[in-house]
Amino acid sequence: MAKRKRERTVEEAIDLIDSLNAPKGMRYVRMGTIPTSIRPGRVLMHNHIRHTIDMPCGQNGFRAWTDTAPPPGFVKCPCGWAGLPHYALKGHVKATKGRWVTKKQGRCITEKQGRCVTEKQGRCITENNSG
Repeated sequence: MAKRKRERTVEEAIDLIDSLNAPKGMRYVRMGTIPTSIRPGRVLMHNHIRHTIDMPCGQNGFRAWTDTAPPPGFVKCPCGWAGLPHYALKGHVKATKGRWVTKKQGRCITEKQGRCVTEKQGRCITENNSG
């Protein structure tokens, strides 16, 4: 009797498709996860989607990947995502400078304003922005 293959989850299928379409050397971070380490000889990068420091890949279109070197136009990103050194497109880093949204002790804090905000339906709401 032949062994029945386990069916792939949607996330596994997306990861497989991404790996087949990715340029040589590029490896996407698994959907629904946040990397905790990077292999030697690899660098971590993420796209331009607004995110928190603990947002998993795949949420709201946020994606991250590793490669052997950052592509042209990518610079070190100061956002603190994943707690690991990483890169993002220069224009994204410049446009969001000082506006990184982080979660700390269950509250969101914007680095630019330095004041506590609350989270409502997955969105960070600052004291100046009630909606």
